[in-house]
Amino acid sequence: MEKKRTYPLLLALLMIGFLFACTKSEVRTNKILKHGDWQVTEMLIGTQNITTVPKWRLDEPTEDGAFSTGTWTHYNGTTANFKWRFDPYVGSFTFSVDNTIPQDKQVKAYIQCNNLAGEYSVLKDKSKMFEFESVSTYGYSGTNLFIRIEPL
Repeated sequence: MEKKRTYPLLLALLMIGFLFACTKSEVRTNKILKHGDWQVTEMLIGTQNITTVPKWRLDEPTEDGAFSTGTWTHYNGTTANFKWRFDPYVGSFTFSVDNTIPQDKQVKAYIQCNNLAGEYSVLKDKSKMFEFESVSTYGYSGTNLFIRIEPL
């Protein structure tokens, strides 16, 4: 008789533990990629270190996993609108130029954002640093790209 009573109790405890584990993961993700201003602190295209790095303003992420908006500010001060999505379950960060908004396609910010657009694998995801890489970007397909961002 005693065994029949412990099984439901153990099952309930396992379910509660599972719920708390999922909640912690989601909270951790929200801390990592918060909205606000981010500085690209390192960018490598192949083996070439890029010194004209942009700043990003990331708008509030959406809850449903859809793309959020952001502003790409080039080193020379020009800007471009882009959309981004962070998927913590797959370990990817994706961004592209936001073509739903009319913008000047000749400015450096638009060109840089468009060339670097693509899906990136997340290498590090700490609250004060975020690193990712890709070999399948729009402008550098087949070339390894590395980007590190830190909050301002």
